[in-house]
Amino acid sequence: MSELFLILRIQRDVFTVLKRDAITVLQRDAITVLHRDVITVLQRDVITVLQRDVITVLQRDAITVLQRDVITVLQRDVITVLQRDVLQFYSVM
Repeated sequence: MSELFLILRIQRDVFTVLKRDAITVLQRDAITVLHRDVITVLQRDVITVLQRDVITVLQRDAITVLQRDVITVLQRDVITVLQRDVLQFYSVM
């Protein structure tokens, strides 16, 4: 069964694809996907995922997770956790 989708050209270099439960915006330097409760932005070296209470940023050498009161940065050998009044480092060796 073939799926129905619609492609709209809104601006000069911006295309929008509307499918059943997803909207995809194609730009020169980014692709944005809106699907239910999640927004995903794909760029050259960064993927950003926005959900209700969590933002996740995936980069080449780090993953950053932003929550209400906690920011967690996962790198190669170090995990950094930032809370209101606390900064913690965990070394993974």
